[in-house]
Amino acid sequence: MCAGIGSPGTLAAVFGGYLGSKYNQPVFKEGSNYDNPTIRKLMDASLGKGYQRPFELATLRLSNMVEILRDWEALAPADDELLVQRGGSLVFQDGAVAFRHDDSGILGFCPEERLVKKALSDDPAAAPDPIATIHEAAASRSAYVDDVFASIAALEKVKKAERRVVGAELNGQWRLVYTSGTKKVAANLNRAGFGGSYFPLPAVQSFDMENSRIRNGIYLGPIKFYFDGPFVWREKLSMLEFTFTRVSLALGPLGPWSVDIDDGKWDQVKAAEQTASEGQGMVEKKGGSKAKGAGSGKAGANPFFKFVHTDDKCIAARGRGGGLALWSREGAPDTDAQEQ
Repeated sequence: MCAGIGSPGTLAAVFGGYLGSKYNQPVFKEGSNYDNPTIRKLMDASLGKGYQRPFELATLRLSNMVEILRDWEALAPADDELLVQRGGSLVFQDGAVAFRHDDSGILGFCPEERLVKKALSDDPAAAPDPIATIHEAAASRSAYVDDVFASIAALEKVKKAERRVVGAELNGQWRLVYTSGTKKVAANLNRAGFGGSYFPLPAVQSFDMENSRIRNGIYLGPIKFYFDGPFVWREKLSMLEFTFTRVSLALGPLGPWSVDIDDGKWDQVKAAEQTASEGQGMVEKKGGSKAKGAGSGKAGANPFFKFVHTDDKCIAARGRGGGLALWSREGAPDTDAQEQ
């Protein structure tokens, strides 16, 4: 469980305690019941104020662990099997459960602000406003992940004619904010309501709609590791289908060093796409026969994002693996097309 097996979110929570987050409030705050003035002042002086500093949450966890081990006999449950049970939070209304939060990992919990807000609301079971929620998540990562998951899932259920999905609005650079993981991961959780997590690393996706080019990269300080390739935008399906043909690495001013990884299949996809466009969906199969939707031009045969919402602040989609994702706008597209 500590390794994250059968306990989703545990590893992310562990690493988050060491890395800190500019999106979260400081752990050690003056006046709180777990403030440590010495550590707080040291971190304020060395790492700054107003955010969760590196090692701050890990320090609190270590302090809690020391206190628990010191009074282990008094605090440990009589039944050893309860040590690995995860907790949860419930809000009742008229004797019925109106809100429920199940901790997904051993370090998971329902923030007290969320629980109080639900308990004091007129309708604790009310669904969040989808657009307001994803805008809040994209801007500050302050929306609760369960609400982000529910909001994107709700937008996916909106009738296609009523969805806001505009291909031209995809043009730009987008930072990955949130991901739910694949359907396979969700199925293995053996519980409902797992809301995924905010993505901790600076992962950026670029869509150049004019040149039909995509770039997907991870950027850690001077390290840039990214993939480039072409895509096809399928307007009727709100689907962007893509492949990667080159991988690159740059270290500060050095590089980039690039390696072509094209297997030649994308040309077949483009040819099939053209055939489908000209033949009203009929794609040529090997041997000369035709079948609607068959062959390498079949939608979804390659990695894809099926978008459920686009605007000038964020975009949301479901990927081929079944996971949901949310990106926030960063700026103009940055792909290999701009480098030529």
